[in-house]
Amino acid sequence: MEHVAIDGFQTGMVERLKKRQALGAALAGAVALLIGACGSSPPLTAPDVPPLLGHPQHQVADVDLLSMTPGMRDFVDAHAKSQLFRNSSERGNSAWRLAYAALDPYLLDFDYDPLVTLPADRAFEERRGNCLTFSSMFIAMARDAGLEAWFQEVVVPPKWTSVNETLLISKHVNAVVQDRGRAYTVDVSRRKTEAFEQTRRLSDREAKAQYFNNLGADALIANNLALAHAYFSKAIATDPSVAYVWSNLGVTLRRNEQTADAVMA
Repeated sequence: MEHVAIDGFQTGMVERLKKRQALGAALAGAVALLIGACGSSPPLTAPDVPPLLGHPQHQVADVDLLSMTPGMRDFVDAHAKSQLFRNSSERGNSAWRLAYAALDPYLLDFDYDPLVTLPADRAFEERRGNCLTFSSMFIAMARDAGLEAWFQEVVVPPKWTSVNETLLISKHVNAVVQDRGRAYTVDVSRRKTEAFEQTRRLSDREAKAQYFNNLGADALIANNLALAHAYFSKAIATDPSVAYVWSNLGVTLRRNEQTADAVMA
């Protein structure tokens, strides 16, 4: 039984080959250095991805993970921008009011489903999704309200799930929004924060890579190797520094009996 990882569900392979680990560490180190120097990370050049032999090639369209809809803007106007509040402190705390509204089942009624990965616009329309999906939707609306908001990965104990002869390990993502010097963590799972819990800020690019990675995991579980390969390749093209995507690609290649290519991945 092979180990594949997913992102809330975010998929990240547990077994990582040493060569890919070294590449991931080198890329991560370079990015950190560049962030410290200029405040933003430049695009990374993805190494060549081994093709999947004997299968048709799928072209994966790009996606705007944080796309807004008119309905989302109406929601923001009603709950983050409205001036119809009783006092000045309520009027000023847009972040808290938007977070409260997004988590209130009587206002948004979002169904937390760890198996559903969607971009922000479809998440709002369908009112369901995993932690990455909800975080994308909330961050898009928070930024539309003029607030600073970002993705955050939470370091949690590994959670294993067995699906179709594949062991999945889940990672967890939530959203952070800042307003008037105060930061709020918004978590659709409503999990209790542990003492001394470690977190890591994610770039929009890495979150987008996780999105494609999740879709690749869904295809891999369904034994659609061609589609899984296409999604993992798209995730790598989006952010080649995410090491577990390479591991998931390696699983896909090995299942296609491309052992040498799997080792290289």
